[in-house]
Amino acid sequence: MTHIQSPEQRVELFANLYALSNPEYQQRVWVDNIGWMLRDRAEADLVTAVIEAIDAVLVKHGSGLSDAEYIATPEWGTVIEAASAALAVIPDSEKARRR
Repeated sequence: MTHIQSPEQRVELFANLYALSNPEYQQRVWVDNIGWMLRDRAEADLVTAVIEAIDAVLVKHGSGLSDAEYIATPEWGTVIEAASAALAVIPDSEKARRR
């Protein structure tokens, strides 16, 4: 068996595959996510803006670029801005637990 260099990313991959394979999970967490992982509609809107920014990159450039090529596109700046805006409002989970 081949050695896995990044077991943490493998766990994340498994979680993503699970989520994509489970319609009940998708409804509960993705559609009805307020109260599950987001506090309110404002947080949901910020996350939606990140998703829309990534979608815009994929629509314009397709799915065939490398990661380096995607982050070099002019549109990637919008992804960074949207993620930064969301990060400024959605607290780090460790900080939130200490409140």
